[in-house]
Amino acid sequence: MKVIKGDTKDNVELQTLGDNRWDHDDLLEIDHSKELIHHEEKEFTLKDIVDGLTEPEKQLLINPIGSHKAWRRNLWAYCRQANSWFDRKGSIEEDIDRTQRLFHINYEDLGMFGGELACFAVEEGLLKLDEKYLRQKVEDVGGYMVPKTLAPILKTSLRKYGDLSGYESLTPAMKSVTSTLLCIVIDKMCKIKVEDLTWDDLRHSCCYLNGIKEITGFEIDMYLSSLKGVIMEAFLGMVADRCKNDIKEKLDRKIATLEAELARCKENREKINKHPFKRSAHMEHCATQASEWKHKKLGDAWF
Repeated sequence: MKVIKGDTKDNVELQTLGDNRWDHDDLLEIDHSKELIHHEEKEFTLKDIVDGLTEPEKQLLINPIGSHKAWRRNLWAYCRQANSWFDRKGSIEEDIDRTQRLFHINYEDLGMFGGELACFAVEEGLLKLDEKYLRQKVEDVGGYMVPKTLAPILKTSLRKYGDLSGYESLTPAMKSVTSTLLCIVIDKMCKIKVEDLTWDDLRHSCCYLNGIKEITGFEIDMYLSSLKGVIMEAFLGMVADRCKNDIKEKLDRKIATLEAELARCKENREKINKHPFKRSAHMEHCATQASEWKHKKLGDAWF
C-alpha cells in the first residue's frame, strides 16, 4: 500500500456516506496575507503544482521519516513482537487462550498497540498521489491549493480545527501537496465504518498522518490522537467480541459434525445388530475349522 488511494472520482462532488459531513459552500474566510500560488492565465492541476516541487521536497515525500527511520523501526519491532499474540491463529484451544487474553488487556497492552500504530512505517515511497488527483483542477481553500473534489474536506477541517499552520519554511507547493494528502487520508477513513475497520487500516492511516506531520509540522494531532485512542479502543473491543463469537461458531460447527458422525455410527451399529449374516456352505466349513483351531498353534497342522 504505497499509493494513497481515495474513493472520490474526478469531477464528482464529494458526499461521504450519504450525509452532509463536508462544507461545500464558499464562506470560508481566506487569509490573503499568506503566500499563495498565483496562476493568471489558466486553471492549474495538482500535477502542475507537484511538478513545481524542488528535488529536496520530492525526496521528503519519498522518505518523510528518514532521520528517525532506524529508531522508529526498532521501536515498532519491539511493539510488534509484544503484540504478536494478537493476530496469531491456531487451534480452537489456542484461539480461546488468545481471546481470553484479549478480554483482559491492560494499560500496558494498550500502550503497545498504540506504539505499533505510532511507529509503523512502510518502505520508501510513502506519500504518493494517485493519478486521478493529479489531473484535477485545484481550488484555493484558506491558502491551500487542493483538488476541487477534496476542497470540501479541507474547508470542514479548517472550520472545525483552525489553520493547519506548519513550518514557516514550507513552500506554497509543498503546502498544497501535503494538505491534499491529508484530505485523502481523512476522506478514506471517513468512508470506513468502525465495524469494518482492520488493523492495517489503522496502521496505514497513522503512518500517512505521521509522515505528513513529520515534514510539515501541521497541527493534526486531533486526527492521530483519535485513531490511537478512542478508535483503536473501539476496534479492539469489537475484535474481542468477534473472536468470542467466531470460536462459538467454530465449536458449534464441530459439534454438529461430530453429532452427525455419531448418528452415522449408531445407524451402522444397528445395521450390524439386525443383519442376519447367513453363512454359505463354504463359510460354514470355515467357521467349523475356526472353532476347532481357535486355541491351537500353526505347527499343530504339521506335527
